[in-house]
Amino acid sequence: MLPAATETVLESSEYICQALRFTPQSFIDSVYNTLYEYAIEGMETLQKTLKHEFGDLISESELREGKNKILEKFLSSAQRNFAKLDGYLIRNIFHVEDEFVFPEDEIQLKLNPSEEEDEKLDDENKKLQKLRNACLRQQTLELNKTINEYLKTTEFFQNLMDTAKRNRISSMDEIKNVTTELNEMQKLLLN
Repeated sequence: MLPAATETVLESSEYICQALRFTPQSFIDSVYNTLYEYAIEGMETLQKTLKHEFGDLISESELREGKNKILEKFLSSAQRNFAKLDGYLIRNIFHVEDEFVFPEDEIQLKLNPSEEEDEKLDDENKKLQKLRNACLRQQTLELNKTINEYLKTTEFFQNLMDTAKRNRISSMDEIKNVTTELNEMQKLLLN
């Protein structure tokens, strides 16, 4: 029969388990179970010895009854005292100070910024968002300009192709020659 589990809940229990490679409660329970087994074994040995030495004076049932009474008192006392020991060990022996940090966990502390650092990061993030939005607006303007130029060029070529069809010009070379002539005429008219 195990002692009542300690109600103490330690925030550092994960650290204790990590450091010791076992839980404090499992250690305490193992010690209690060992004591319990030794007590039963010792009482059985005592009963056998008394039977051997005084078997003609005391009956086996009286020996068994006496052994059970002694064992019951011993285990009751052991259980009460182990409950106290359990609490003491958890609070005072199997305890990790709040300031203790394993080297592999230090990075986690560094990753948690202070309020001031958090505000700095928020400000920097807002500045970066504004810069990104400005870049996106500029790129959108440039893209719209490029799209408009593409549409004008497409319209120009469509008009050119329509004009070529109306004038029965069938090849690109003819279009090139006509365009060159038109450009020269335009220059003469503008001068």
